[in-house]
Amino acid sequence: MTDADEDGIWITTVNIPAGGYQYKFSLGNWARQENITAASGCVALEWPFVNRVLDVASNNQTLDTVCWAWCSNCLAPNTHVWELSWSDEFNGSPLDIETWTYELGDSGWGNNEWQNYTNSTQNLSVADCLLTITAQENSPGKYTSARIITNDKVELRYGKAEARIKVPIGQGIWPAFCMLGANIESVGWPE
Repeated sequence: MTDADEDGIWITTVNIPAGGYQYKFSLGNWARQENITAASGCVALEWPFVNRVLDVASNNQTLDTVCWAWCSNCLAPNTHVWELSWSDEFNGSPLDIETWTYELGDSGWGNNEWQNYTNSTQNLSVADCLLTITAQENSPGKYTSARIITNDKVELRYGKAEARIKVPIGQGIWPAFCMLGANIESVGWPE
């Protein structure tokens, strides 16, 4: 299988006669195979190996896309015309505080991070349609960064969410883009 466009969807073309077939997915030269049962919660387990069933009705049939370790088709043909309900293209400066709120916290706050989250332009800037968050070591062992949320300002129900994000590579860097429910305060993380 190949993922030529690097979209995370691996594709193959197989020519087989019409009929009934069984198949299974594997990763790493059969080191990990797929098992999906009601008891597994629709996740991939390593034992026992349960085959999927495939019925090919004709010799020129295009089959639905299926995903490894999913209970149903993961990527049905997109016939829905999406209507944009909200976006932020970061085409202004500074950060739009009608949409975003800075989360401020000292070292150890959140996931025991070492940095202090600030609202400083040294840590967060908006220019040329880019939001840039910069982690800095201001003195030995003293770090700052930024963290923003749309909580209580933007609330979406159902639909599709997209983001264009470029993250750096390096030791100690843990960027995150999370989607949490508006009820996070009452139900807790990560519900």
